[in-house]
Amino acid sequence: MRIDYIDGIRGFFAILVVYIHYNALFYSTLPNGYYNSCEMVCGFFVLSGFVLSYRFWQNRDVKPLTSAAIRRYLRLTISPLITVLIAYVMMKSNLFFHHETCSVAQAWHHMDDFYKFIPTFRGALYEGLWGMYFSFNQITSYNPVLWTMSVELKGSFLSLAFLALFGKIKNRHWLYLIFILLTFDNLYLCFVFGIMFADMIYSEEGKKIRAILKEKNFISWIMFFASFFFAYYAFEVDFGIYRKMNIDFFVRTGLNVEQFYHIISAVMFVYAVIQLEILQKIFGLKFLKKFGEYSYSLYLIHVPILFSLSG
Repeated sequence: MRIDYIDGIRGFFAILVVYIHYNALFYSTLPNGYYNSCEMVCGFFVLSGFVLSYRFWQNRDVKPLTSAAIRRYLRLTISPLITVLIAYVMMKSNLFFHHETCSVAQAWHHMDDFYKFIPTFRGALYEGLWGMYFSFNQITSYNPVLWTMSVELKGSFLSLAFLALFGKIKNRHWLYLIFILLTFDNLYLCFVFGIMFADMIYSEEGKKIRAILKEKNFISWIMFFASFFFAYYAFEVDFGIYRKMNIDFFVRTGLNVEQFYHIISAVMFVYAVIQLEILQKIFGLKFLKKFGEYSYSLYLIHVPILFSLSG
């Protein structure tokens, strides 16, 4: 069973990621805060936690979790491996032209760092089967967006393990709090919220909590608009309230402040959509849903395509 508005959110995030990278390569017209697509990636992780868990909350059957865990590596690996091999062929055929484009268009400097190494078939195969999960280096990668795959794989197993171990405990709120505290400084926090949101919609206990929260829709609207505010945050954005968000305590403790605010942005955004029916209708529109169905492939292949079309 597919959920239209969840697919629509995925499609929306995928479109934004492609547009941001397109703009960064060709024009660099966006403000600095929008050259980091991390907030959309955080949104993908929230949705992963949601999708991996919502069926479980409907029937509390633990058995399918084992088969899901066994299939997860293969399911995640096939498409990235294909894009890595495509990029390898393109490098060998000299079909990337982004270096020239970066110098002419004065593109975001980070784009010029990619594809400067000597490609080998063995290296491509290694990255597509193993390296993207356990030894990823973006500068020597055949597909720079694969930095997300390590988080996706480990976050998936974290989600399935949480459901298997704690999914049948009635008073789960304190467990969510513990896991939020344990993961607040890394991207796995997104998966925890995704599981919690699915729990809130599909479990009997969660439905009661959701019904209470839905009576305060103004909070959901505040979170929706606030999500765009936090999405813009970046260290390079140095004015007004954004400057004050560079809290010294966070920096001293080693917290990735930029990532932390982008996680907040993604969590607020997804929460607002699952709570507000009008947003569900908007993100359930056919064209967004269609983009969402192909969002994984679109996310994986867009950088090699952009870098080849830049000629």
